Amino acid sequence: RDGRLWFATDGGAFVLEPAATQAIRLKPLNRPDWRPNASFVMQDSRNTIWFTGDEGVLRVTSPDRVEHLRVSSSSRDVVNAVTEVPGEGFWIAHDTDGLYFLPQHSFDQIVRHANDRGSLSAVPQVRRLTAADGLAANRVTALHLMPDGTLWAGTAEGVSMLPRAEPRAVVAARGLPTSRIYWFCRDAA
Repeated sequence: RDGRLWFATDGGAFVLEPAATQAIRLKPLNRPDWRPNASFVMQDSRNTIWFTGDEGVLRVTSPDRVEHLRVSSSSRDVVNAVTEVPGEGFWIAHDTDGLYFLPQHSFDQIVRHANDRGSLSAVPQVRRLTAADGLAANRVTALHLMPDGTLWAGTAEGVSMLPRAEPRAVVAARGLPTSRIYWFCRDAA
């Protein structure tokens, strides 16, 4: 990137250019009126900026190229986090519908289908994991990808681990003093 500063705020998603003194609100091409809370921001390996919030996901390839993605067809489309599995795709943490995995090899096709069908949940290539698959809860609040590819998912009812070798296997961590997980951080061992 060019040294831009990206902001996730309760008034939407913003960018500040390096020499500018005023932040610019990001407006999706397909939803120029989009102004939800933006609660999370990350940059992926392709320099795409991802915002999550209370109306799905914003995917920003440049300040002029912003896409809104509706993740769930439910009335509450709150997304809490996104993490990239390099070379494979993206995990999306939904507030009521569990985890979604978007494979990278067909990403543009998935986005087109999602926009045509109303949400990512309606696209067959998108994998979804829920409490029925073993997640501690459907409310996924945080994600952390380990170097070995294991995904840790923080939920409203504890922690779940998805081993890379067995992506369908989910193990819930027990013994935490509280069940709600907000963020993960791995120290440099």
